[in-house]
Amino acid sequence: MALYDNLPVFKVSYDLLRRIYRICSTMERCFRFTLGERLQNDAIEILKNIYRANNDYEKAPYIKAAREHLEVVRLLLRVAHEEKQISMKHYVEVCDLVESISKQLAAWQKSLGLSKEQGFKKKRMSCFNTKYKSLIEWEFVRAKSAQQRGSINSANHQILVKKDRVCYFFLPAAGYRNNSNGALNNRGTNGNYWSSRMNDATNAYNANFNSGNANMNNNNRANGQSIRCIAEFIINK
Repeated sequence: MALYDNLPVFKVSYDLLRRIYRICSTMERCFRFTLGERLQNDAIEILKNIYRANNDYEKAPYIKAAREHLEVVRLLLRVAHEEKQISMKHYVEVCDLVESISKQLAAWQKSLGLSKEQGFKKKRMSCFNTKYKSLIEWEFVRAKSAQQRGSINSANHQILVKKDRVCYFFLPAAGYRNNSNGALNNRGTNGNYWSSRMNDATNAYNANFNSGNANMNNNNRANGQSIRCIAEFIINK
């Protein structure tokens, strides 16, 4: 994490604050302690929120607050210019600073949204690999499903397993393809999933479940069984 005072957006905001103090010192008295003081306070709030955003895990609320204070500064500068309290030259200079800060804050805010979306997708896709699950992984699933399993959903033929507090995935009760006659057996009542571990030259370990039981077994590798879960989603709580 960069030091807050090394951030480009902080440096430009600090420059804006200095310019505002210089401008306010030349304002007429009736504007200096009303309009001028408000300009100074909002410029300080921008810096404070940039500092907080840089140091806090949840950056978005502080960036949003900084952008709101910046818009107040933009509006007050316009009022000051129209009331002849800022020269055209100084007004153009501070407006350039405001625009630079606005673009940097917007880009920062956008980058946070993209990183969260990418992280969400990465977590979502963690279950969509082509590798067989290991025996240890299936033991975990079996233990979890034993705690939470109810009747298999008759409409979707699947079991819902809770991996942790907010992450779930579905294991369809797809049955298996019999190697001797090609028949699809136990569809809608049993789930049969290969692990990555072999038992011997003919058999491999697999996970089995139905509405009343979940266990580890080994089976002839010539049978057609599922090799991975097909859906995972996050529930926000």
